[in-house]
Amino acid sequence: MRVAPLFAGLAVVVAGLSACSQEAQDKAKDAGNAIANDMSNAASNVSAAADKLSDRAQNALNKASAAATNASNATGAALENAGRDLRKH
Repeated sequence: MRVAPLFAGLAVVVAGLSACSQEAQDKAKDAGNAIANDMSNAASNVSAAADKLSDRAQNALNKASAAATNASNATGAALENAGRDLRKH
């Protein structure tokens, strides 16, 4: 959603409110507050989703690192065993 056109439209509405009744001004103010709250909530939701994604990515990297370490250790052990077997023969 593009925010700049929304704010531009809101600015035009607010500028025209000076000629409106107090009730119309209050309703426009309430609408503006609702829009601001919705935008704030949307930004919070995006931030929370990004944090969750970052946590999942970090967990995946940690698991991959542990798997690589285990594979390296297993390879090292296999090479040591192969070396011992070659010395026996």
